[in-house]
Amino acid sequence: MKKLIFLCLIELLTFAVFSQNTGYQFPDDWMGTYEGDMYVFSVNGNIDTVDLTFTLAPTEKENAWKYIMSYESEKYGNSVKDYLIVKPDTLPANVYVTDEQNGIFIEEVLLDNTFYGSFSVGNSRLFSTLRKREGYIEWEITSTRNESTLASGTEPDESGRAFLVNSYAPFTTQKAVLYRKR
Repeated sequence: MKKLIFLCLIELLTFAVFSQNTGYQFPDDWMGTYEGDMYVFSVNGNIDTVDLTFTLAPTEKENAWKYIMSYESEKYGNSVKDYLIVKPDTLPANVYVTDEQNGIFIEEVLLDNTFYGSFSVGNSRLFSTLRKREGYIEWEITSTRNESTLASGTEPDESGRAFLVNSYAPFTTQKAVLYRKR
C-alpha cells in the first residue's frame, strides 16, 4: 500500500511539473478559424465524417470569447453551435466556463494547452478535450453511459480496506484535427 501511495504521489508531481508548461497562451495564441473533418466512431464499427469549422474570436465582453463550432453534413444536416468561453473572476486561474447561451454552462479546466471538460446529458457522460498545437487544434468528445458497465474490486488488505472500481465503457467518440485557415 505504501508503494501505491508513493507511486501516486510521484505521478501527481510529474503531472504538476508538465502542467506548468505555458506553451500557447489562451486566448491570444488560439484566436482564429480552424477547419477539418470530424470523424465519428462508434463501438459497433460505424464511422461517419462531418465537415467541422471552429472559430475563436474576441467579444465586446471582458473575459469572454466567441466559441463557434459549425458542422456541415449531407447525412446529418448543418448545425452551428454559437457559444462563449468565459473566464469568471470567482474561479481559479485555469478554470473557464463554456456558456452555450441557452442556460447551459459547462466548467472546463485549461491544463498544458488543453481544455478538459466532463458533463452528462440524459443517460450519457461526455469527456471533451480541445488542445492547441502549432497551426492546428485537436478536438475530441468521448461518450459513455452514466451507469457503470463493469464493477470490480480488490480483496480487503490487512487493515480491512478494499477498493471498488467502476468502469464506464465508451460507446462513441468524435474527433477532429482542425487546421488554421490562412
